[in-house]
Amino acid sequence: EGFSRYSATVSFTRKQFANAVNAAIKGADISKNKLEEQVKILSKSESGRVTRLQLGSKTVTGRELRQALGLNSTAFTIEISPERVVVSTRGYGHGVGMSQYGAEAMARHADYKEILLHYYTGAVIESIDLGRIK
Repeated sequence: EGFSRYSATVSFTRKQFANAVNAAIKGADISKNKLEEQVKILSKSESGRVTRLQLGSKTVTGRELRQALGLNSTAFTIEISPERVVVSTRGYGHGVGMSQYGAEAMARHADYKEILLHYYTGAVIESIDLGRIK
């Protein structure tokens, strides 16, 4: 499987998108005819994950929309066209900790210390004297 989950695109008709959002997020009340005005990404984290977005009259988290639409990740973009809504995701999972796929890719040119320090910034790697542990 590998990187097949890393980048994904989900396409909805405007009606499917509105129905899925309205079913999962009570009070959003978005309309398939007004999506351009009603669906807006408000903020993203430094790593590109959606933290807040406007869905009609509701402000929700990226996680809530991820769950509502069954997305792989909260790192997503939303493109609204006259016929469709296309949601593209990057990554897989909750965005906390180490990416299996990212670590595997790094392992081709980095050692374990570099990989750990990349994912756990601010961590310190040091040796311990096992002889002192009883």
